[in-house]
Amino acid sequence: MTLSRRAALKLGVAASVAAAWPAKLFAAGYRVGVGRGRDPYAATKRALDASAEWPALGVQGKTVVIKPNLVGPRSSRTGTTTDPEVVRAVVDQALADGAAGVQIVETSPNGPYFAPCGYDFFDTYDPYGRVQLLDLQQMPQVLAPLPGGMAYTAIETAEPILGSDVVFVSVGKLKTHSDAVASLTMKNLFGLPTVDRYLSYAPTGRFAMHDRSVHQTIVDINRLRPVDFAVLDGIWGMEGSGPVFGSPVRMNTVLAGRNALAVDRVALSLMKLSQRAVRHLDYGAQAGLGPQELGEIALAGDPLNPRAFALPPLPPYVDYPRVNPAVFDPSAGQRTTIRIYYGQPCFRTVDILRLYDDHPAVDSIVTLSPYMLKRKGYELVAWDGRAEDGSLAPPGRYAAHVRAVRSTDGRPTDGLAWVVVRSST
Repeated sequence: MTLSRRAALKLGVAASVAAAWPAKLFAAGYRVGVGRGRDPYAATKRALDASAEWPALGVQGKTVVIKPNLVGPRSSRTGTTTDPEVVRAVVDQALADGAAGVQIVETSPNGPYFAPCGYDFFDTYDPYGRVQLLDLQQMPQVLAPLPGGMAYTAIETAEPILGSDVVFVSVGKLKTHSDAVASLTMKNLFGLPTVDRYLSYAPTGRFAMHDRSVHQTIVDINRLRPVDFAVLDGIWGMEGSGPVFGSPVRMNTVLAGRNALAVDRVALSLMKLSQRAVRHLDYGAQAGLGPQELGEIALAGDPLNPRAFALPPLPPYVDYPRVNPAVFDPSAGQRTTIRIYYGQPCFRTVDILRLYDDHPAVDSIVTLSPYMLKRKGYELVAWDGRAEDGSLAPPGRYAAHVRAVRSTDGRPTDGLAWVVVRSST
């Protein structure tokens, strides 16, 4: 598998539920296979076969890169991590179809948790050496541009996974999430960016990406490295304080399909969560990544057996800000307006920041409105292009950033929109 830096950069620019869900309930352009059973390997094979979409990948002669969710050193039965038997079923399918190699990739600030999550057997799994466990952080890294990104205009990640000879498979986990509401196959890609480039402080997590917007960043990463095939491990799910400290829920279900967003919408149905609850799914649909509604998805295979998942305490619902105009000239007396929607009453602050794509530094330009209580609904905040000291901000790209909390010590929701300052002087 080879990829030049130039090729990698080019690729970077590429741009309420029934109690049981019969296979013919929804008919449309997206298809998701459902496999049920207590055996994770057999359920995964059932989901893959039911989707009928795997053969279209044409994996023969290509490298299949599998990204499980190994967020901590815990077994899949806790509901935290992807079951290695689910991954093994995908590995076997890829090898049977003639893949040149299979790479199982993951990382964290403390390295990948392959051993404590039960993945060590893959080191000697294939007698021909075609299966590897790899730390994404140890691969060559590249800063790949992403024009039109919601939270980033470039993201640094492992260069090899961007190759045109790679079939990329996200094998996520069915669980709740204290920031993203649910952690599924699209959120699973949060583990792709280079760890040390996106830490506000080590070794606790990628808070720089959280600070911009979890939901917007998820969409950006899924645009940067689109998922070729998505598998969701719901043998053991998690409810409550996910993605690590919630309670395990035995669901005995695996979902599979070529479109990650479609798989995730079916997963919300399985969890009996509103389709509007997870903002990155709606943002992704608006960006053309997949379906906006369940009615666009056809199910095949076993019927679903939904169960209502308890959610953790969540930060307030805040839609990302919109700026109009997005380009303006303060030196000519122009100003711009930031429009923000709050789904619940909350305390919020609105700032103008200068951000960087290759490191987590933040330069504060001006606080447009300090923390104050806002009711549900829309707010308009104006910026005249001036910094905190009253001087005009230099020409360049800035972020209009909102942070909102339910209470002064609660978890925040963040969102941003880009605004460009020009000068005629």
